[in-house]
Amino acid sequence: MSFPTGLVVGGLILAYITGQWLMLRPSGRERELEVLREAARKQGWSVHLVKAPDWIAKHQGSLIARYDWAWPDCPAGQRALPVPQGEWVTQGQGNLSQVLAGMQPWLQRWKGVDTVHDQLRIYWDEQASPEEIALMTGNLRQQTLDHP
Repeated sequence: MSFPTGLVVGGLILAYITGQWLMLRPSGRERELEVLREAARKQGWSVHLVKAPDWIAKHQGSLIARYDWAWPDCPAGQRALPVPQGEWVTQGQGNLSQVLAGMQPWLQRWKGVDTVHDQLRIYWDEQASPEEIALMTGNLRQQTLDHP
């Protein structure tokens, strides 16, 4: 192997290793999501990336963000979905519709909401800033206190 050939092979190997290393780095969107999720955790949310439930038809089978909020004495088995007119349809017995009525600024980003024992679970696209998470949390905290 002559000097120039060895240099070319070494350069290709270095380029390959550098490319692999760069592919491992998180993208800008992934870094933004990590900051958002950490801000949500600090506000009291439990953050999950889950397979979308069957009742969220648009996202069926794909992964979706689910943020869980502790809501003591929350009636389980409620569900809410957006309909094309911008309204929400609720199912189940409880006061979920009253809570959602106070959450208008954020509803357009949410894909679905359900309740399980002592938790409100929001499925959404994570299009927000950490500051908006704080506002959403404060509003939700007030709504769940007003409608126990």
